Amino acid sequence: MSRGGRSVILVAALAVVPLMVYWDTVVGMAGLWSTESYRHGYLIPVISLLLLWRDRSRYSSLSIHGSWLGAGLLGALVLLWLVADATSVQQVEQLSVVLMVSAFVLTVVGLEGYHRVWFPLAFLLFAVPIGGSLIPQLMDATATIAVSALQMFDVPALREGMTISLPGGTFEIVEACSGFNYLNAGVALGVLVSHLMFRQLWKQMSYVIAVVGVFILVNGLRAFIVMFVGSTSHMQVFVGKDHVFFGWALFLSAMALMYWVAEKYSDRREEQPGVG
Repeated sequence: MSRGGRSVILVAALAVVPLMVYWDTVVGMAGLWSTESYRHGYLIPVISLLLLWRDRSRYSSLSIHGSWLGAGLLGALVLLWLVADATSVQQVEQLSVVLMVSAFVLTVVGLEGYHRVWFPLAFLLFAVPIGGSLIPQLMDATATIAVSALQMFDVPALREGMTISLPGGTFEIVEACSGFNYLNAGVALGVLVSHLMFRQLWKQMSYVIAVVGVFILVNGLRAFIVMFVGSTSHMQVFVGKDHVFFGWALFLSAMALMYWVAEKYSDRREEQPGVG
């Protein structure tokens, strides 16, 4: 095995240490991945490992130098976890443990070594089930976009809160309609693609912001199409699981489009590492 491969194993082994120490927190976090909004969580650790292995040729000179900065951050995160545990704030507990992975690796390999592996470790943050507080705002955005589109097509639509009445039926925007699950997975993929395709920070941030905007818009259009078709078909189409499959098809199409945009304007093609 090459030295780069051994370095990947070293980093992965170091990453496991905080996860094992706080195993109960990790189990609680992974338990939420079975919910619809956070199912992408299963893929995040796998993607992080693949990223480490993909760039293994860059780690050939990785060595153990140590870092007091890492030790200080690790101590602060342990203290934060203790406070969160005492106050039963699970999301802060989970964030603390995932950040401990980066802090522990930084503590052992030093700042120079950590700079080479920071992204795969930071990407683990997308495994933390957070963001649920955004659902009401996303529901409102979905209803607003859907009603605006209906009015553009001269479809009479009466909105009362999250309930929208059309000539052919009444629809309610519930949590599952907010698009939070699509947005969650989409942002994780967007950050990954932006890292792989762009060098400059402003391009990476612009791409991720564009992904967020596109998925909020696409979810609103999804709601519009479901309402429009459901109403005109007298509630015979898009009233069961078929609208769920339609939603995922629309999400995957939007993600494919955003990937095409990133590929078209990528400035990292020449930097793709070898496979050796």
